Amino acid sequence: MQWVINGETFEMKEVAEWEKVRLNTTEIWEFINGGSGRGMGRMGNMMQMPHPVHMHGLQFQIIQRDVSGVDRAVWNTVKEGFVDDGWQDTFLLLPGMQVQVAMRFEDYTGIYVYHCHNLEHEDMGMMRNYEVVE
Repeated sequence: MQWVINGETFEMKEVAEWEKVRLNTTEIWEFINGGSGRGMGRMGNMMQMPHPVHMHGLQFQIIQRDVSGVDRAVWNTVKEGFVDDGWQDTFLLLPGMQVQVAMRFEDYTGIYVYHCHNLEHEDMGMMRNYEVVE
């Protein structure tokens, strides 16, 4: 079993083309916790669980959180605890949830990591590099 982001597990120095961003640009990234396709935590229906997603090297703003795929009973017990306003460096991605974040890549070039902040998930490879280039 591999724990992946976009079908990829962690490689210490690897940066995929889709993980390279230009300095002084703004991008919108979408994270999806679902059972198929591409996205953060795409591990199949039997492995769906919450993932606190953490980005190194910057803060971001949550611009959309789609909860239409989240179990309604679960969402009703936790929805009051979500704060999407302001600058963030971590957000919770529940099973069935999609989150879009706007990130400004400024100040520094280099390789940074983004990952699930559950230690066991991170250790199993649910972590990737992104690179800011000029």
